[in-house]
Amino acid sequence: MSSEATPPSERTRAYVSWVVRHGRWIWLIALLIGGFTVFRTAQLYAGLRSELELLLPQSSPSVVALNELRTRMPGIQFLGILVDAGSKENLPAAERFADDLASRIQAYPPDTVAAVRTGISQERTFLENHAPLYADAADLAEVRKRIEARRDYEATKAMGADLDDDEPPPALDFSDIEKRYKEKAPTGNRFPNDRFSSEAEHATVLLVEISGFSTGSERARDLLDRISKDAQDLGFPDKYAPGMRYAFTGDPAIRVEELSALVTDLTLSTVVIMGLVILTLGVYFRWWRAIPAIIVPLLLSASYSFTLAGVPPFRVRELNSNTAFLGSIIIGNGINFAIILVANVAP
Repeated sequence: MSSEATPPSERTRAYVSWVVRHGRWIWLIALLIGGFTVFRTAQLYAGLRSELELLLPQSSPSVVALNELRTRMPGIQFLGILVDAGSKENLPAAERFADDLASRIQAYPPDTVAAVRTGISQERTFLENHAPLYADAADLAEVRKRIEARRDYEATKAMGADLDDDEPPPALDFSDIEKRYKEKAPTGNRFPNDRFSSEAEHATVLLVEISGFSTGSERARDLLDRISKDAQDLGFPDKYAPGMRYAFTGDPAIRVEELSALVTDLTLSTVVIMGLVILTLGVYFRWWRAIPAIIVPLLLSASYSFTLAGVPPFRVRELNSNTAFLGSIIIGNGINFAIILVANVAP
């Protein structure tokens, strides 16, 4: 086999000659199209989503099952609003703020918020109204036995069939049974006044049940922004007590924070890596034209790729937290050819 390189074909020579002859027009058209594709790519990353179902076709079994879950269980996510009073003396003011904020959140559309709670009053009311459901079977049998004995006594007396007028009525005293259950109950009240409050931590919590189920953060971000605006409109904290503050907690808040951190990391890493790559190219080639010769076509090609992926039949209209790194993959692989080409022609 000959070690000499194969000379370019006539077709290749003609193509290169045509590109060199019309280079300015080619660049002008590429830059004009690139203005749109860069804008479209920036929009794609600006609207970064985090829904897991975006990774799969809408007809896949897991996505269908997830949509069915949303229909059957509309409220399975909770957002916590933790209000730090700053001191035990400010706790009543923090609870007043929680009540005022809860009143505003309750007015949100039903498809946004299902319920708002500041304490355990609902659970306590349910337990008090349905306490026998949690009693031992033997105790329930004893209660019934005493009630039936009193019933029989009253019925016999009403019919005048009692033989002993001095016989005392069976007592309806259940204090012994009540005492046993009080001894089983934990000592102390973890929720003073049936609220999600703690004097030791000088904090109170407002719990928001979110309507629907989402694996993303878009709806949660809108809800957090709306609650923050309402808190500002209420004059928090100046209207209540100085030194107070609040924060969001729960899965919805965590998803919003994770996506925000991802966007920040992507932006920072992109700027740092591009800066280091440009610096490395400049130091290695020592030829300033090598930088635009490598970087500009690379960025245009990457933006073209994302724009073409959005047209039929691909229809990629969103990126999520798992596919946001496609840009770095495309650029990382695409820069190799440009570096090799410039290395062959650089002075």
